[in-house]
Amino acid sequence: MENISLPNLKNLTDASFCSLISECPEVESINISGCSGLTNESLFSVAKYCHNLVWLHLNGCYKITDEGVKAVMSQCPRLFKIVVGGCDLTNSLFQDYPDAIGLSSDGSAYYSSVKGSAFKGSLAVVYLPDRIKVPARVYSSSELVQGC
Repeated sequence: MENISLPNLKNLTDASFCSLISECPEVESINISGCSGLTNESLFSVAKYCHNLVWLHLNGCYKITDEGVKAVMSQCPRLFKIVVGGCDLTNSLFQDYPDAIGLSSDGSAYYSSVKGSAFKGSLAVVYLPDRIKVPARVYSSSELVQGC
């Protein structure tokens, strides 16, 4: 699995990140948590080049909105886990993903359906279980937040 991990690079620009992403089409995991200078432009590049993406960590990227996340979700069919704490997202983001599962940052809140849940500022992780082609399994909240 190819990973890109660039956490807490507050001066990372969209131009630099987009240039890197364009050279990494096989990447499966991206961690840009705390890269507060990045905007939707960076996610548009992820959507364009990273179709094998499985995991995306956006925690603290407060300039990223629904538009950027939707682009990645629509163009990365293998995307399963998105860490979104601190992003400027709205309730309607996951309306096309009724099976989405959401957890709060401490793992205590479980949303059977993210659609319609008031989560802005509290949602930490979203799982898209319909993207994984494995037998169904029930996970505890501690298992789901492991590695966040």
